[in-house]
Amino acid sequence: MTLFIENGGLMPNKKKYQSILNDPIRYKHYLSQKRKFSKRYYSKHPLRIVCSRLRHQKGMENLSPFDLWKILKKQKMICPISGDKLTKENFSIDHIIPLIKGGKNEIDNLQFTIKEVNVAKFTMSTQEFIRFCHRIAKQNPIQ
Repeated sequence: MTLFIENGGLMPNKKKYQSILNDPIRYKHYLSQKRKFSKRYYSKHPLRIVCSRLRHQKGMENLSPFDLWKILKKQKMICPISGDKLTKENFSIDHIIPLIKGGKNEIDNLQFTIKEVNVAKFTMSTQEFIRFCHRIAKQNPIQ
């Protein structure tokens, strides 16, 4: 079977495509190769996934992976709330001023945080979240 790259993905030779669909073993092999390619591609380019998600779900059409990279570079790959190092496994995009409180879907209103911090922060602003954490720490001191 001859494979070639078209539109960023592996596609079977068009003449043989029908025979691949009819043969379950060949079709299963084709799908596994396609998954391997996409897994390698997106593991190397995690900002592309985030960028495409923001474009489709939040309507940020003018956003590019380079814009997200500039935000990461400005933050020096450190979470501004927890101070932990950001990696491609633990980062998440967060709105500084939440959308529910009048924030905009703009590049200036985005920051990268650790996933757990972003989930805990939910719809709070950064200052409200820090005050909330201080209240919890006062109530439950570490022993």
